[in-house]
Amino acid sequence: MRLFFTRLFVSERKQIAMIADEKSPARISHRNFTIKSLRNEVIMADFILLNEDFSDFPIGEFPYDKNHSAMGEYHFIHYPGYYGKWYDPVCNHVYNGQGASWIISEYNGKHFMEQMRIRNDKPHRTFPMLTSGDRFWRDYTITASVRMFTTKWGNAGIGFCCQNSANLLVLVFEEHELRVEYRHKEDVTVLDSVPFDYNCDDTYILKAEIKGSHLICSVDDKVYFDFDTEYAGQGGKVAITATIPAQFGFVNVTTSESTAASIDAARNAYKAECEDAQYLFDARYELKSDLYPANVCYNIALAFQRTAQTQHYAETSKDFTFQAKTTRPEKNREVYVMVIGETSRAANWSIYGYNRNTNPELTKIKGLTAFSHVLTESNTTHKSVPMLMSSVTAHDFNSIYRQKGIITAFKEAGYRTAFFSNQRYNHSFIDFFGKEADICDFIKEDAGDGSYNPSDDELLKLVAAELAENASKQFIVLHTYGSHFNYRERYPADHAFFLPDFPVDAELKYKDNLINAYDNSIRYTDNFLARLIRMLQEQDIDAAMLYTSDHGEDIFDDDRHLFLHASPVPSYYQIHVPFLIWMSDNYRKNYPDLFKNAEINRQKNISSSASFFQTMLELGGIDTPSRNDSLSVINASYTEKNRVYLNDHNEARSLNDIGMREEDFTMLQTKGIVYR
Repeated sequence: MRLFFTRLFVSERKQIAMIADEKSPARISHRNFTIKSLRNEVIMADFILLNEDFSDFPIGEFPYDKNHSAMGEYHFIHYPGYYGKWYDPVCNHVYNGQGASWIISEYNGKHFMEQMRIRNDKPHRTFPMLTSGDRFWRDYTITASVRMFTTKWGNAGIGFCCQNSANLLVLVFEEHELRVEYRHKEDVTVLDSVPFDYNCDDTYILKAEIKGSHLICSVDDKVYFDFDTEYAGQGGKVAITATIPAQFGFVNVTTSESTAASIDAARNAYKAECEDAQYLFDARYELKSDLYPANVCYNIALAFQRTAQTQHYAETSKDFTFQAKTTRPEKNREVYVMVIGETSRAANWSIYGYNRNTNPELTKIKGLTAFSHVLTESNTTHKSVPMLMSSVTAHDFNSIYRQKGIITAFKEAGYRTAFFSNQRYNHSFIDFFGKEADICDFIKEDAGDGSYNPSDDELLKLVAAELAENASKQFIVLHTYGSHFNYRERYPADHAFFLPDFPVDAELKYKDNLINAYDNSIRYTDNFLARLIRMLQEQDIDAAMLYTSDHGEDIFDDDRHLFLHASPVPSYYQIHVPFLIWMSDNYRKNYPDLFKNAEINRQKNISSSASFFQTMLELGGIDTPSRNDSLSVINASYTEKNRVYLNDHNEARSLNDIGMREEDFTMLQTKGIVYR
């Protein structure tokens, strides 16, 4: 199943193989031609929907998220490489950068598509698959060859009537049986099964014929199943699937000419609906967000537009300048650290009233101010972090293509700058803004090992080395991995305070264990920040630290049973985030009003997306036309603003206007957070 929320709808590939009529080249004929020789038998069909032997694929890896990034996990990313007619709908936490799930191999001049992984149901039960076709396909026959390389553990076979990766029928070999199964998310229902003594030496020809709700399944032309099921009637894409190493040689899909015509008609009707809805793309119309299929079309167009704008960012931003200057005495040594956390929700911080002691160290630190009523304007990393690192907010997010980030502001003011990240490249604004620094280090990328999964401790080592440079003015930005799922991997074993923290399967029945592991990750963040503060305090200089998280997280908190983040409609738990400022003894002595103002503003309603950048400028004494002191929480002129959220169309919307549920507003009220 897909284990993340897709933020935009992407059109599925429409592949119809057509052969030209020799007598009339202008016409397309589909009648009675040979499509494939199967074990010396010739199969005849009226119309070919798919005729795949993988010969067009270059030998090597099917494109995948090599970095196993948070971006890849929760957002659609089209990775470079040749996809052919196939799409990989599955993101698997388990593999964690260990290499491709699918590769193209060659034997005796023939290409094969091979699945490379052995099933591991921890922390999720996933079913690696490649899909082809579209949701309009129906009443077809799929035929495919499969050879398994083990007879243990898992399954291999074909999928059909696939509406999405979490809703399909499969014909698979498993546990020395041949089975017809219905997969829904992580649940599997065996519709029928028979004993089958398969082996690793033979290649088997699987076939499924779908006509309405009727299903006939065979292996090597012998029929094993013949029955009706409502799942066949839904139609949909086809797939190859395996949870064990397995080899697929070809996949053919055929239907009747009349059915092909009706499929085309349905697809064209859908296309016409999209075209007729173009007027909805005007910003005056809200239906572009809500009306299907207009929303799909709009999102597709928007995705292409954003991709093009991102690719030209270097050109569109090259002339940008903050015109930044420092207002601080040149002789004073100063160090400022900006820390961006990951997936940390304020609800589980004891410093904000949580009933568990998740902040044993920060609560004891002098000079620390914790702001209680802080909401982010996005529940996604790829939007939230760029807003934290720039003057861009939900109100003007599209201006990001013309701007640079806060590191450039400090550089212009004469600071030595550094950006250290415990995340992978995301090939967008986080990378762009981070690489503005004099020193830039994405530690996972530099390791050259896809399985490298360091703790945030490694960032502190880089901070220590940077402080040792003893520059007069230093600005350091840290991007941590914080509390990103899998929570148990975010802290060392000896930091497991709340137990049991295993298993961490994403299931409601393990909620208590998940909470334990998540709370342990918060305690580890507490320890991380406390050690960072001590490092800065030991410098005996003007120093300050600013911390917030990009967004929060759902952990089966109420009857909705929501889990993770990045959902199209956020919950309270995804947007209420911690926000901390620490000032050294020297800093508070030299700038007492800033500390005083922070304490005065700590219970005010704040947007992290709007105030993080502005507060950092004032903390560092950076003067620029981009500075807005009414958004700085250490300024006496700080002014509360109406709450907004950045929707999928990059539009600022009130929280009352984005579909949040009553449960969320109740929680906001309970926390004393104004949301209008």
